[in-house]
Amino acid sequence: MASNAELDAWTALGGSIEKKKTGNRETKVFVAPDGKKLKTWKEASEVLKAAGEQDKHARKRGQASPDVAADDKENKKKRQKQQQAATPAAKADIDKSAASDKKPAADKPAAAAADKKPAAAADKKAAAAADKPKATPKSSNKPAAASKRKSAAKEATPEPVKEEEADAAAAAAEEDNEATPMEEDGAAPEQNSDAAEAKAAAAAASGRRAASGVKSYKEAKEKKLGRKDEVKAKVEPKAENEGEAVAQTAGEKSSSIRRLLNFAVVDDEGEPQHLDRLELLGKPILLSGSVYPEQGSLSNKETGRQLQKPFGPITSWHVRYSSSSSSSAASPEVVAVTAKASYVLSKPSQAYRKVFAVLEEQAGLAGYVMQAINPELGGSASASLDAVVAKLARAKAGKGYASAREALLLNGRFVLGQVAAHEARRGGGTKAAADKGKGKAPAGLSSGPFYSELEAELAKGPIQVGLVSGNAIKIRDVQAEGAAAAAAGGSGEPADALAAADEEMARRLQAKMDAHSMGVGKGRGGAAGGRGGAAYIKISEAEIADDYPMPKQYKAPDGVEETDELLLWDEDLADVDPECLPKHLITDFSIYNGEGFFASLELLPLWSGVDPDVELYASGIVKAEEGDWGTGGQPLQIEQQQQQPEAQQAKKDSKKKGKDKEEGKPAAAASGSGTGGSSSGAGGSSKAGGSSSAGGSGSTAAAASAAEPAGAEEAAAADAAKEVAVGAGPDPVAEGGMRLYLSQIREWVVEFSADMLFISIRTDAAWYKLCRPNPEYAPWYGVPLKSARVAVALINMLQQESRASRLSFADIVKRLAEVPPGSHTFISKRPERVERYLVVHGQILLNQLKAYPNPAVQKAPFVGSLREKMEARKHSKLYFSKRGFSKAAAVRAVNRNPMKDRAASGRAKPMPATATTMVRAIWQNYFSALEEAGKKDAAAAAAAAAEAAAAEGEVAKEVEDDPLEEEEQEEAGDAQEDALAGGSGPASPKKAKRASRSSKAKGGKEGKAAKAKEAAAAAAEGAAGSSKQAEEAEQKQQKEKKAAAPLKVTWKDAGAAADAEGRTMHRKAQVGTWQLQPGSVVLLEAEAEDEDAQEPPLLFGLVQCMWEDEDGEALAQVRMLAAGRDTVLGDAAAEEQLFLTADYEDIALADISGLGNVVALRREFDHELRVGQFKQDEALRRRNAAAKAEGRPLEYFYRHLYLPQQGMFRVLPEEQDLQLGTYQAGPADPIELGMLPADKGRGFIKDGVEYKVGDFLYVHTDTFDVEASSEEEEGSDEEGEDKENKAVPAYVKKGRFHKGSCAGLRAWGMARLVEVKEAGSSSRGKDKAAALPAKLRLQRFFRPEDVGKEQAYQAGFWDVYASPAPASASSSEGWVHWVEPDSVIRKCCVKAPGADTPAGCEDLDCFEVVGTFNPATKEVSAAPEEFSAASADMQVDGAVAAETDNSLAMATMDIFAGCGGLSEGMHQAGVADTKWAIEYEQPAADAFKLNNPEAAVFCNNCNVILLAAMRKAGLESDCEACDDAKTAAENMSPEDLAALPQPGQVEFIMGGPPCQGYSGMNRFNKGNWSMVQNSMVMSFLSYADFYRPRYFLLENVRNFVSHNKSFTFRLTLRTLLDMGYQVRFGVLNAGNFGVPQSRKRTFIWAAAPDEGLPEWPRPRHVFRSPQLTVNLPGGVSYCAVDTSIPGAPLRTVTVRDAIGDLPNIQNGHDKDPMPYSGPAVSAFQKLMRHKASELRDHICKEMNELNLERCRCIPKDTPGADWRTLLEIVKNDPSREKFNGQPLVPWCLPNTADRHNGWRGLFGRLDLAGHFPTSTTDPQPMGKVGQVFHPNQDRIVSVRECARSQGFPDHFFFSGNVHSRHRQVGNAVPPPLAASLGRQLRKALAATQQKRKATLLW
Repeated sequence: MASNAELDAWTALGGSIEKKKTGNRETKVFVAPDGKKLKTWKEASEVLKAAGEQDKHARKRGQASPDVAADDKENKKKRQKQQQAATPAAKADIDKSAASDKKPAADKPAAAAADKKPAAAADKKAAAAADKPKATPKSSNKPAAASKRKSAAKEATPEPVKEEEADAAAAAAEEDNEATPMEEDGAAPEQNSDAAEAKAAAAAASGRRAASGVKSYKEAKEKKLGRKDEVKAKVEPKAENEGEAVAQTAGEKSSSIRRLLNFAVVDDEGEPQHLDRLELLGKPILLSGSVYPEQGSLSNKETGRQLQKPFGPITSWHVRYSSSSSSSAASPEVVAVTAKASYVLSKPSQAYRKVFAVLEEQAGLAGYVMQAINPELGGSASASLDAVVAKLARAKAGKGYASAREALLLNGRFVLGQVAAHEARRGGGTKAAADKGKGKAPAGLSSGPFYSELEAELAKGPIQVGLVSGNAIKIRDVQAEGAAAAAAGGSGEPADALAAADEEMARRLQAKMDAHSMGVGKGRGGAAGGRGGAAYIKISEAEIADDYPMPKQYKAPDGVEETDELLLWDEDLADVDPECLPKHLITDFSIYNGEGFFASLELLPLWSGVDPDVELYASGIVKAEEGDWGTGGQPLQIEQQQQQPEAQQAKKDSKKKGKDKEEGKPAAAASGSGTGGSSSGAGGSSKAGGSSSAGGSGSTAAAASAAEPAGAEEAAAADAAKEVAVGAGPDPVAEGGMRLYLSQIREWVVEFSADMLFISIRTDAAWYKLCRPNPEYAPWYGVPLKSARVAVALINMLQQESRASRLSFADIVKRLAEVPPGSHTFISKRPERVERYLVVHGQILLNQLKAYPNPAVQKAPFVGSLREKMEARKHSKLYFSKRGFSKAAAVRAVNRNPMKDRAASGRAKPMPATATTMVRAIWQNYFSALEEAGKKDAAAAAAAAAEAAAAEGEVAKEVEDDPLEEEEQEEAGDAQEDALAGGSGPASPKKAKRASRSSKAKGGKEGKAAKAKEAAAAAAEGAAGSSKQAEEAEQKQQKEKKAAAPLKVTWKDAGAAADAEGRTMHRKAQVGTWQLQPGSVVLLEAEAEDEDAQEPPLLFGLVQCMWEDEDGEALAQVRMLAAGRDTVLGDAAAEEQLFLTADYEDIALADISGLGNVVALRREFDHELRVGQFKQDEALRRRNAAAKAEGRPLEYFYRHLYLPQQGMFRVLPEEQDLQLGTYQAGPADPIELGMLPADKGRGFIKDGVEYKVGDFLYVHTDTFDVEASSEEEEGSDEEGEDKENKAVPAYVKKGRFHKGSCAGLRAWGMARLVEVKEAGSSSRGKDKAAALPAKLRLQRFFRPEDVGKEQAYQAGFWDVYASPAPASASSSEGWVHWVEPDSVIRKCCVKAPGADTPAGCEDLDCFEVVGTFNPATKEVSAAPEEFSAASADMQVDGAVAAETDNSLAMATMDIFAGCGGLSEGMHQAGVADTKWAIEYEQPAADAFKLNNPEAAVFCNNCNVILLAAMRKAGLESDCEACDDAKTAAENMSPEDLAALPQPGQVEFIMGGPPCQGYSGMNRFNKGNWSMVQNSMVMSFLSYADFYRPRYFLLENVRNFVSHNKSFTFRLTLRTLLDMGYQVRFGVLNAGNFGVPQSRKRTFIWAAAPDEGLPEWPRPRHVFRSPQLTVNLPGGVSYCAVDTSIPGAPLRTVTVRDAIGDLPNIQNGHDKDPMPYSGPAVSAFQKLMRHKASELRDHICKEMNELNLERCRCIPKDTPGADWRTLLEIVKNDPSREKFNGQPLVPWCLPNTADRHNGWRGLFGRLDLAGHFPTSTTDPQPMGKVGQVFHPNQDRIVSVRECARSQGFPDHFFFSGNVHSRHRQVGNAVPPPLAASLGRQLRKALAATQQKRKATLLW
């Protein structure tokens, strides 16, 4: 950009400046005195310079006027006289000066035009330095040299020369004095004969100097030229046009090929262009030069023809290759084709040489490749990429690059294009293949290994070079790019292709620059970031804190929704080069840390190879970048006139502050000084609990309090920086953008052009150019922005200095102190403050200086001094990661941005968990063992997982369900979670091998040692653990004893009589030296998995019984004991704990390997004994640790029965229940199918269940579909469906079903058994035969949905319709069917409305007959007489009434209670009396209190409450808590302390703790334990340990069993088991239990040893998503409910069932409460409104106008309609593309839909006949669950509608604003699901009560 002085000179010359607006950017056009418009200041400066030279000549000649044009004739005469006496060279110089004098305001000099190229300024300088011509500089640039040449010309005496000497001299003269075609052709018409002679004389003089050995004009003085030395150069004859030149250069051989000498490729404006951009430029490209015949000497000028003007245009171009004996490369020739001829480009003009060198270099590299792979040129078509690279390296090809491989990769696309094009011309490929690499020939070279391997390498993305590094300065011509983008006019593809070509060239140039000047690798990090360089000096937060305002927390704008960036993330970009990520603009942005406090970018290293030690995030309005790099930039300079008023105001403010200070008034805080000094109020230490101003965390410098107040100039600079940062006027980027919160910022870069500065940040998903900051964040952004401006100013200072080494650090400080206030680089007038600013913000400066591509700047003394001073400040050093400059890491599953979890009320501040000693010891020991194992064995699975996760950079974060992932799994039928030990997958090979050999307990020797060998594999797997040494020692001892003498078995008792199987039972036996009896635990040798294993592992077996068989062999039945590692606990199990299983094996007593040191542990369960029991466990662990170290056997125990098929650990059976001494044959298999015995009546048996005639039963949903009588009905239904589907969008019809669809879901059929037809007989056993049923005759009962949609909507769930009585007993009408026995599912019950449940049906589903339906006539009539109403006292509205008996209710504590969904369900079941609740968020706690007024609700951190409760109980010594928790506990109110319960008072604890993710363990050298100790799960378990309630229930997200490598889940089970609890786990879907939404949740039950574990509830409602299957070790797949039979007893609850009765409301409705608009209709509505008198919480979020318009566009009552409808609207009516200036279709959706399941459901409406998607805490159309629009109203669903979807009754209260209420609903457990669990708990409680009464223990 021009300085003010230069602009004044331009105005004085007569020039002017016009402002031109291009798109959203304003540019300047410089108008010369002659009216010529110049685009850039560079062109204007050339005109200004020429005028200055002219003025200088005029002053030398004594002319008074600077305008020499007025004396043109006189000047011309003087020059002619000079030319007569001058040498030819001097004549040429004088002629050029005359041309400049004659046209001072003409177009830019030819030299300037020739030197222009589209590369960056840095690349221009580097290329110029490398290719600097050796000729003497022109006079226009070196006046002194011109003067010398004139002096030499006067002394020279011209002499005639011989004709034969002229040719040689002319050839030499061409090398020194070639002019561009524009110089030669464009100036020719204006040159007279004298000028032409002068030019020829100059050429001759140059040749003469070469021939005479004269290097300079100084030597020419000593060696004068004689007349005979004068050479007259020959020039080509001129041709008028291309056709004439081609015709006159035909040569002897008729051909259309010509050669072109002194050529250039230009556009119609004479600007040089790259030939390879021909297809991309979109405008005609011309040639200039001299045309020669195809053959012949180029020195014979007579054969050539010089064209006066550029000709063409060029239609195509190519490179042809021929064999060359002098080189290993195929000699390339570039050929340009016009309509008249093909021109071999033989020699470029001097001015075009640098431009053509790029293509020439690429063609040469391609020539080497062709030589290597083309058999015609001596190569091999089978050569690989590596082989070609090796040949290139040997030939030293790719000179200038770091390696031959880099050269090939950076030019790879050109090489591939040339290979394909060459093959196409040879006839081996298609025309498309010749399209510069866009296609590929089908055979030949392009099918060889080199082509495919290079293509694959290029597909990985561009290699990384300094230009695209995160810290290099990118110097770009913004104006040229803006003009190119405007010229493209929305063509899109050409502009993008041209930009890509520019970027590729820039990459090549930068790679050469890196290799030449940096001397380091090409990794990201650039000059300053090379690995070989010094460490990165990180700015100390305390040092810079005083330059920032006081801490402030970011808050999203009110009423504005922010979308997670990762929702729009393209997963395919996870491993690509960061430079290839999408580029966006972000405005109204804020940057903050993990706690949400504003933070400076300075805290983040500028080097991408350095691991940051801080996490920064950003929020703002994001818009796709449209290619104009001028958009969003900040000006490098602040306009002086703009800043002066602000500086004056700042000065006034400063004076006022000083006055206030004198009067004792507090001074106002400065808003971001950006100065070297501190401003009062801006510095100082932050308050307790606050954060420092720079980063938002920590504390500021203590010395800040002593800092001087800032002066007027500092305040002016601060305000100026802030004003420029914020900008003024409307923000074009904000229009049409979307507000996002970004994932972690990985790096940031600084770029600048001539007058603009850009700062960009990168996340894992995209690049974001920072446009305008949020006004509140502007002070934090102004400081790094100012520092970047200062860095640019320093670069200019150093570069403008003739020798940069002259400027010392002190000189720079002095110059900056002299900068006037208001300038963009003003810091302070005080040098000490300037120095302080440079040092504390030095890394920004240092980085830009080291990255600038000028060695003089990089090595300036200032740079070294700055680094030394920074180190003296004790800034911290960061070093390159060992991972190096790898590609972008995969995006994490969860965005850790704190905005993700922020609600209006805020979130709990992370606090280390308060835990009991026992719980903390279990968890901490687990991670200590992992870390120890990781040190000893790098292959340990958990340690490797933690290390890999650390590399990814994840930290602890709450785990949430991903509804999109869940829905995709549901569609794919993949609903599984692994809960394997260490996440190892299904059964390992050795486990599978064991499983194949194991069997259930059988007689004889069939199962001998099968289970022993099965468990052996698990022990072998566990051998990696610490017990391996002890087991090996024990095995060795037993082997030695066994090898010494064969084991002898002796019975020590008389034995009992033989049983039916011939077994003689014994109670005592001696095997070798071991005494055995039933209950002993023996060691068994298992089959080794590895045949080469020296010692097979050992297993444990509990002796069940012993006997002697008929052959006299001593046998035993053992019940296998499983090691903890072989259970679901995996590596979380205690190594000394075993588990009894239900697997039995028969073994030979002689095969045992010894006795195990194992005891059965039976303990009393009491909270008063827990501390002593834990001490006993710790003592055992210490003894085993000592034994392991000494190689002695360990002590083992078992206390639970493990049943993996049921997902359960039960208490050990009592000794009498073990039936020791008795052979266990196992339960008999039930009869699969058979007829009932005659004495039991008519009926049949299926799966052990007896069915009699007259019983009601369920049948499969399709049982009655095959009957002919239903065809007509089906046809009518299909016709109706076709009518409905007419409104369904085409994109919905393509899928199987739309989101939330219930299509095809049907409840089981119902029927009554009428008759059983008997078939032949079949064997039921070995000697018994039984008849089998062949057919069953059933009377069908109809459901309301079978009758019609309205009947289904209005009827109760348990209502059914009887069918008409058959005409005769043998008739088979439409409602009487013969079916297969396999169709029967199970029994059910049907009765009259209000009648008592029949005896024996208490556990069956009971339906009521409400009428009769005739399927033939479609008529409904009264119910049959047998089902007439027995009582008017019917169930509430046809729904299941809530339990009212609270006799079994337990005193309950609800932790993480939320609004109380879990408690509500348990209250409905009558099992809980919630007396205490703990909830951190105030609105949720208020809601809980409203619904449970009798409960004591603690709105506090659960860690604080636990500590206070343990203190109250006198057990603080058993509690470990952090200082914050201790302080908070001390500050609790007396009322809260008094309300805390004591141990023994709490019978039931339940809750859903937020689950943390720990995949970032070991990051920043922290231990695993430090990442886990904040776990709320650990705190939750400590409540169970402290209170020891009868029951404990944990609820969590569905993938709780698998995330974090399952360790959280497994440690939870281990902790509960160590307490002595029985445990079972499972995953349920709320949709199966009467909730109209899909919501899977994990539940873990724990019951005291003397309580019964509840069974899982059976699914009641059919739902599309199955229950989740959990994969366990040993190949066991476990599901909490039986999913083998599709369907359920009742139909799905639909959206219409849930909300069909609610009144219509508008967008943003906030009236609360309001009356109902009508009565309840459906059974669900009646159940929800049972106790409600008015409608509460029927309020909804308000959408902005854009989203409201989008909502209006989505058709109503159209299932599956979503955002894709907007696409169709815009397609059909382009005028609706924008609404109020913003795009109707969100810009991000169409481009990413194919990678995100089509973004199905976003901006979608609910389906009245379907179900709700998973309820979220913040319904929004662009959220994870975007299907949030009401089915037939233009609004988002209300809070009450969401509550209905969760099953909350209408009388239930929510609290807070609309966002808080939505959050309460979304976080809650659906009450119907909780009630289903509660009813099963009630059964367990009742069973225990009956048992205790029976044993007199109650």
